[in-house]
Amino acid sequence: MDIKTLFICNASIVLFMASAFLFYRVNYKTYPGYGSWLCSLFAMAIGYCSIIFRETMPTALGIGLTNVAFISVGVFRLDAVKRFTQGQELKKVYYLLPVAVLPFAMYFYLVKDAIIIRTFFTSLFLALPALLISAELYKNRNRENSNLFLAIAGLNAFNVLLLMLRAIIGLSSTNATLFSSEKIHQIYFLAVIVIEVGVGIAWLMMNNQRLEVELRASRDSLQTTNTELEKALSEVKALSGIIPICMHCKEIRDDKGYWNQLETFISRHSEAKFNHSICPRCLKEKYPDLDDD
Repeated sequence: MDIKTLFICNASIVLFMASAFLFYRVNYKTYPGYGSWLCSLFAMAIGYCSIIFRETMPTALGIGLTNVAFISVGVFRLDAVKRFTQGQELKKVYYLLPVAVLPFAMYFYLVKDAIIIRTFFTSLFLALPALLISAELYKNRNRENSNLFLAIAGLNAFNVLLLMLRAIIGLSSTNATLFSSEKIHQIYFLAVIVIEVGVGIAWLMMNNQRLEVELRASRDSLQTTNTELEKALSEVKALSGIIPICMHCKEIRDDKGYWNQLETFISRHSEAKFNHSICPRCLKEKYPDLDDD
């Protein structure tokens, strides 16, 4: 397989993933950071398309677009991880990273045409966001998401390693070109797309995991509410059944065998409150001196 065909395959896979992520966003609940990750997929697709159609556009435009697009992928994903793990937006200064690579890319094309040096600097700029993503995921892992976060952090760390190897090997190459079909070139881009599929699936799993946590918390809250409601209903039913009451003192026996004053029992098993007073008959019997009649 020649390298251009490999680029076309990678672009097709990325576009398919972008479409799948967009479908998921429209039809299912997503969390902060999902939109930024979706943007990174479209940025990657733009990067691959700029490589595929490099020969049909001005070279300077193709070089600039490719570098900006691929480095934007890392920035978007760092923003996605920040939003998802901490609920914070990425600092705006990081969005200058894709622009910062342009002077290097243009200098080593317009002034000194050296694709090897250009690739080296691009690899460094690509590695920085990937390294920061690994650090963020490792730092913000917890008991529930530890395995998943560590897996994604590991994939990004592996991507950093590949980028550094590519940069080092590129410096030792004497006839490197963008569409070079050297085995090492092919292996690198095959590994890149494998990592891309892996982190894409992992991101969807992160989203689903958070949804499951929320559903579990809602279920537990609903169960607690139902328990409290059942308890309240059982107390109301206790008042509607047969209540044992003393025929002389009018005290009531509860379900534990204790005798309670009438007002105490009713207060415990209902919302009723008592305000003590005296009726005319009792006033006459108990306090005849106070009876005006």
